[in-house]
Amino acid sequence: MIPVCSLDPARLALWFEPSLLIRPNDEESPTLQRALQEAAFGDPKAAASSLATMTRSPVRAAAFVSCIWHEHRHFIDLVLTNYGAFRVRQFFKLYINMASVLHHAAKNESRLFFPLDAYLDPVRRAVHGLSDPPDDIRRLATSVKDAAEMVQFERMLVTRPSGDRFEVGGEAQLEALAYSFQMQAIDTMFGGDVSGAVQQHFVERYNGTHLYTWPLKLLMEARIVEADRLGDAIFGVPPQVLTPILIGALAVRRWGQEQTYDMALGTGSGYANARLHGLMRGLAGRRFTGKTPCTEVWEAVNQVAKELWGRTVLEEMHHDYALEEQQLVARVLDSKSVFEPVRDAIRDYHELRGTLLEILRNGPELLIDPITNAAEMLELVHPMPVMVSSAGRLPFVPPQGWTRLLGYQDESLEALWSWALTPKKWPLQPGIALQKRQAWIAITELYAPIAKLMMHGRTHRTVLGPELLQAEQRMRALGWDITIEPTFATPAPLFVAGDWLYELTDRTVATCDYCLEQVERAKATTASPWVIRQSAPIANLVIAARGGGAPGKRELIRDWSVWNLCPRCVDVFRTHAEA
Repeated sequence: MIPVCSLDPARLALWFEPSLLIRPNDEESPTLQRALQEAAFGDPKAAASSLATMTRSPVRAAAFVSCIWHEHRHFIDLVLTNYGAFRVRQFFKLYINMASVLHHAAKNESRLFFPLDAYLDPVRRAVHGLSDPPDDIRRLATSVKDAAEMVQFERMLVTRPSGDRFEVGGEAQLEALAYSFQMQAIDTMFGGDVSGAVQQHFVERYNGTHLYTWPLKLLMEARIVEADRLGDAIFGVPPQVLTPILIGALAVRRWGQEQTYDMALGTGSGYANARLHGLMRGLAGRRFTGKTPCTEVWEAVNQVAKELWGRTVLEEMHHDYALEEQQLVARVLDSKSVFEPVRDAIRDYHELRGTLLEILRNGPELLIDPITNAAEMLELVHPMPVMVSSAGRLPFVPPQGWTRLLGYQDESLEALWSWALTPKKWPLQPGIALQKRQAWIAITELYAPIAKLMMHGRTHRTVLGPELLQAEQRMRALGWDITIEPTFATPAPLFVAGDWLYELTDRTVATCDYCLEQVERAKATTASPWVIRQSAPIANLVIAARGGGAPGKRELIRDWSVWNLCPRCVDVFRTHAEA
């Protein structure tokens, strides 16, 4: 999938790429791009007004613009919920300990080897000539490895009696929550017909097993709610029933505290999948309806959580917040070894989380009820937006009101461009937003990409490949010798079916980026931009295809777009990749 927008948990910023939606010779593409930006800037009414002027593919347009609201919900849940805070904390730990990692490297000829978990494996250490790390590096690497294993456990597939297999853990729950709030936002802003059409489109695209709608099947199986069906799509599920259950399931215990679990029933307090199973069992047979107030469902969820694990969901979240204050915030503020932008960002995050918990305590429907949320909160959620161009087509000198976040210039000044821009001032208005802009800019530019390299090398999912390479180059310029373990040198897969590119631009035929012949959607393959960077023979092919010499090399550096390839050119690329 090629993301039009993505909320990055490493920096809690919203990355969006309007240029992906451009259709050749389409007069309405600029309108759709403008609507996407308006939504990203927290102005849903302006976005809806822009889309109202479009006459072609209104369902497609609403689907893409609403992806911004999907990502906005991720922002809320990564700050509010215990599981979301655990995911963000994975990065905070790396930011906090970055000075220790650099100090260790300074004692070892300034050598940095990523990912860090290689230091835990004596075989990998021997193969790569790594010294036995000091205790603080070992602890950090162990923490990274343990957190990754927890997430992997959450992502295990379960098999239902129907034969369906899907994830039910924390990652899947975050996606299902965002989807539920997204669909209600479409309903509120564009009407029920458009919302239904978007849902049907998603179901058809994912062949009836859409990764966002799995909780609805579980609710129906447990007789917690009844729903109307239309083919494989599920409609008529009261959104206010599903979302409180998922928020309750995400109230995990992830600070090493005592857990409450029942091995026989498969329920427990520490994992989102086990909590969901417990809540489903406790709520089975309730048969909530569309007339059931969201607050009534929330009370039922809290009651079941209290019976199973000794705390209500709200108590569990406040307990997690108190531990965050004691074990993270207080220690960071007292430490002189933690870089100042990191201290500021962590304190800023903690304060925003406290604000959201107070809203949850005093007016829970604003955060747990998709209907109330869409009506009253949609224009109040403001993660910092980052406008992106994978092709490097943003101006090196930003337009008024913007500043360059990621760009390139060579010594001759003949090559000047930007890959990412962000507003000079943020937030622009009061709302749910992080306030320490300069700290988060530092996180975005330097700390986050280095942390990603520490965790997964270059295989970490990113919106822009250059962010990792530029981080490496900056570190090398400062004298650090960075080595990426070969098996983590490029993300996989390098080749995938090409239909998503056609989905973005609403086409059935498009140009092969190498031979420039037309290729049908069903025959196309999408090649990752990493294919070119990991193979010198392919890089030479691309340089020649882009004019050769210095101009071709500049285009190779500049353009990180995916490549749309016909079957013949895929064979050419694969052959050269193996050369």
